[in-house]
Parts: sequence; structure tokens; C-alpha cells
Amino acid sequence: MGMGFAYPGQTGPAGANGVGFATDRQRFDPEIGQPLSAGNFPTYSKTDGTNFPLSLLGFNDTTVQSIFFKVFVSTYGSGNLTLKILWYSDTAQTTGDVVWGAALCPIAPGAAQSVLTGTFATQDTATTTVNSNASGLTLTTITISDLGGFANGDLTWIQIQRVASSGSDTMTGNANMLYAELSWSTT
Repeated sequence: MGMGFAYPGQTGPAGANGVGFATDRQRFDPEIGQPLSAGNFPTYSKTDGTNFPLSLLGFNDTTVQSIFFKVFVSTYGSGNLTLKILWYSDTAQTTGDVVWGAALCPIAPGAAQSVLTGTFATQDTATTTVNSNASGLTLTTITISDLGGFANGDLTWIQIQRVASSGSDTMTGNANMLYAELSWSTT
């Protein structure tokens, strides 16, 4: 990094120790998400658009469904984390809101915590109105402020949910997650 090479997704001026970048990120494609075996989880599917394929996770409008990703972070500096979710309505809905939630479960190597029994910090949420164009791309940004002790070197699970049980979630049909990105400050 100190030789001028920019890893994909890193932006800004020099970060910690005068090298690197001020922001780092981890991308999550639907293919790498993991559901709980006995839980409610979104449906993974692939559909063909006119010119390219789409892989997605379909979160329905009646059940709170969760998907999990894990990330190892060694460049965290300070502050909140930001989760961006790119999604669209599969039923061509052009009105209504979707409530998305995210929570972290960081576990440090050597900690007196089993990886089988880790618990999530309080969920942070964001409500976004669906794109007014049928099947149009929508961006939801969640500021994750309850970090649950998140620090460099932790293996961290992130839970993403459509909070369909919320009275503020008013869009009918699936919200199809195409992509998510977690970012943090390195300074």
C-alpha cells in the first residue's frame, strides 16, 4: 500500500501510520451469504436480465429474514461503520418503504468467547423508499453505531435483515438484495 497501490474500494488520503487510505471496505455478493440452517432466510436466486445475469437474495414482505457474512478487519481506525445495500423490487413496486437492519458480532482471537455462542450487538436500521421506476435500483445506507466492541483483528459476523415486521416496512413483494458493502474509517 505504501508504494502507491490502491486496493479496490479504498479511497481518500493517507490513513493510519501515514500509509493506506482514509476509508476501507468489504464487499458482499449474494453468493457468499450464509443463512442459519433453522432460521428464516432470504431466497438466493439468479435471474437473467436482457443483457446480463443478476444474482440476488430475495427478502419477502411478511417474515423477518436474515443473511450473514463475515469479515476480518485489520485497518479499522475509529467511528461508526457504514453498510450500503443495493436492491430492487421484484414485483415492479414503485411505492412503499423497506426497513433494513444490520448488527455486528465481533469476536477477538484469544477472547473468552466461543464462536458458537457469540451474540449480536443491537441492530441499527434504515428505512428507504423504493425506486419510483419499476425494478429500479435503490440504495439504502445504514450507519452502524452499536459496534459491540468491534476492533482490529476481530473476526466479525454481520447480520443483514429486511425488518418486515416493522410498521414502517410498507412495500409489498420481495426486496431483492444485489450487493452490500461495509465500510469504515482507517483513521
